[in-house]
Amino acid sequence: MRVRFALAEAHDVRDAHDAGDWRPSDYRALARELECWCEAYAKEWNATSQPSELHRIQETVWKAADELRRISK
Repeated sequence: MRVRFALAEAHDVRDAHDAGDWRPSDYRALARELECWCEAYAKEWNATSQPSELHRIQETVWKAADELRRISK
């Protein structure tokens, strides 16, 4: 949710359902957290499932992290 709110805020596309004035204090830190989560997720996925679509999930997460870094400038 925090990533969605950060990206929506940065691109001025928030809607009435978005939480009040929530804003990330550090987009770069949020990007790092997202990447760490993705690595942990991939590790768990590989321990319990076939790789199949994992690469698509990782690609989406990495693009979101890249965008968070881009908008932090």
